[in-house]
Amino acid sequence: MLLNEKVQLTMKVLFLFNLFTFIFMSCSTSRVYHPPFDMYITSSYNENYNPDKAQSVYVQKPESNNIIEIKVFDLLENELIQNGFKVVDSMNHADFLLTYKYDLNINYVDSSNSVKQNSYYGTFTEKYEDQMNRFGFLVIILLDKKSNDADKYQTVWESFLYTEPEYFERFTSVTIKELLQGYGRSFLRPGFFPKK
Repeated sequence: MLLNEKVQLTMKVLFLFNLFTFIFMSCSTSRVYHPPFDMYITSSYNENYNPDKAQSVYVQKPESNNIIEIKVFDLLENELIQNGFKVVDSMNHADFLLTYKYDLNINYVDSSNSVKQNSYYGTFTEKYEDQMNRFGFLVIILLDKKSNDADKYQTVWESFLYTEPEYFERFTSVTIKELLQGYGRSFLRPGFFPKK
């Protein structure tokens, strides 16, 4: 066999091996549970409290007609129940009140701004393109229900989730699961997950 034929055969074998590896990795990673998007979660808690699953929680229904907040309510309540939390239907029977807010923030970058840069080769102007940055965030707050006066509630735990709104709307249940992993404790979770 000539050297050229050996190289061609080796290239074919390597190509088939890489193709098989790619197919195998694609199939295996699709079974792994991870959110397919960028997500950042941070939580903090009041050290005077140690909330656990045995203490009753009332999830406050959203006051707005925001479809996403209504979806979050159902998912949040169901996820708490599935994880063994004692969720009650009345605030009068609850140890804690769980409230939340979903919002969307849109920032615009104007392309009329330009920056003059000096370099070894002279001065040039760098132009920016028009951009619209959108991000969604969900804030969940667990309050100690000491009285019926909302001003006297003590914050027990609060968690903040930041992600791209289109992914949050598509994968709301995954983000709620990730968020509740830090229930009642402080943690920081900058998560980068590869997009599919």
